[in-house]
Amino acid sequence: MKPWRTWTTLVVGLLAIGFAGRMNDDLIDLRVEHRLIPEVNVLDDADPWVRFVQVGLGAFRGILVDILWTRATRLQEEGKYFELVQLSQWITKLEPRIPEVWAFHGWNMAYNISVLFNTPEERWRWVSNGIELIRNEGLRHNPDSAQLQWELGWFYQHKIGMDLDEMHFYYKKFLAEEMSLLVPGFMNYEMFAEVPRSREEVLKLPGIGELLENLKQLGIEDGLDEKNLTIDQFSRPEVLRVMRSDLGQRVYQYLVVKRLKSEYMLDLSIMQEVDERYGPFDWRLPQAHSVYWASRGLRTAKGVQDVKLQRMIFQSMAAAFRAGSLEIIDPEQPPRFSPNLLMLEKTLAAYDRALEVHEGASVENGHRYFIRDAVLIAAQYAQTRVSRQMFDLLKNTYPGMVKDRSYETYVMDEIVGEDIDQLSSADAVARIEGFLYQSYVYIGAGSRGRAKGFAVLARKFYDRYKLKREGTRTDIGSWAELQVRPREQAGKLFSYQAARDRLDSGKVPEELKVDEAGDEAE
Repeated sequence: MKPWRTWTTLVVGLLAIGFAGRMNDDLIDLRVEHRLIPEVNVLDDADPWVRFVQVGLGAFRGILVDILWTRATRLQEEGKYFELVQLSQWITKLEPRIPEVWAFHGWNMAYNISVLFNTPEERWRWVSNGIELIRNEGLRHNPDSAQLQWELGWFYQHKIGMDLDEMHFYYKKFLAEEMSLLVPGFMNYEMFAEVPRSREEVLKLPGIGELLENLKQLGIEDGLDEKNLTIDQFSRPEVLRVMRSDLGQRVYQYLVVKRLKSEYMLDLSIMQEVDERYGPFDWRLPQAHSVYWASRGLRTAKGVQDVKLQRMIFQSMAAAFRAGSLEIIDPEQPPRFSPNLLMLEKTLAAYDRALEVHEGASVENGHRYFIRDAVLIAAQYAQTRVSRQMFDLLKNTYPGMVKDRSYETYVMDEIVGEDIDQLSSADAVARIEGFLYQSYVYIGAGSRGRAKGFAVLARKFYDRYKLKREGTRTDIGSWAELQVRPREQAGKLFSYQAARDRLDSGKVPEELKVDEAGDEAE
């Protein structure tokens, strides 16, 4: 080829690229006008490289994306996940408005790369990276994407909330620690009713100058920057003293609302809507976040995506009922996750709606086992009236689950097994002591209703076993003797004095009868 033809081709190519770039704004306007993309300008705060590929390459970037996707697929098949991270970053910059790109990239971090590490801290870092990528970047470019909001909810529901990952407990613990600075667990929205909505409003509050100066002297340069709201900063006694005043509390609440929005993309008004419709949730736990993102996704979801989001909501509600309360029994011990009985009524209503809309056995199976669990969990926490109501519902709706058993027999059969008379004395003692241990733990934690529930189960098991084995040579000891070891073991769990005092002054109830009309509530 002659030199002048080469140069002519090059010049024409550059002019074509430039012309395509100039046409990009017009194309975006047309896409917005016809609702093909959200009405946001992702280039306003984008880095120079992104602006170049978006404007300079114009439509030609689609060819490059196809090449990179082909390479990404090959890397995925070969298990080269770290190389895939960099490649995915390039693809997201080239095509930020394609939700599948962000979903692919986030999944790779949270699922593929995280499991390559052996320590919980390293794994959590990659799980968090996947969440943050979709939440803080993907949804910024695609704010109405039901797919991305489902993906985000799935990370919370599945990766963190379930137990398929061997380090799931650590994920729950790390999430709870992150959120504990901002939310007390179950939210009191009234305390945020008069929170200033802007920095300007805060600066008009009487005495604010002195408070900010005090914080500055303690090393917090800008007391109104929510990034400074960290455990390291705000757990210091001297900072707590400054923030203890009414003004300090208003500033603190302002910082909480700002950081929930800027870092976790949690809108306080939507959180309140979620709690009122589906909760109340403990916002330190993953179920609250999965329902939050699923409910947001429903605003734009259609077809299959709508079904998936609806299913995520009632499944997460059921999970919150089973283990949706976080309890710090001892600051030096791992947290405990226990049932959130306040979720019962709304979760049953959610299953009823799902049964009307969704066909198939999966919803029905979930419904029947949820009711079964409700019978047993309420019994374990001394909510006998509620437990009996759930038993009647189970018996009327799924009679095959009950098999003509009475309430008392059903509860004991399901909790300790139908083969109670076949248990060895050692196995029987282990089960009784297990119930008694739970009872003493809750005495130390100050949860009287739950302590009573486990004590009653222990005594019923004890009496039933003694009756079944009457006339045999078995000997499991007296009721008083069986309480000694569980009490000693529970005592080792507590290192702080308040719990030890409660444990020393409390005892497992001797009385077997449960007041049907006066269940103890938390």
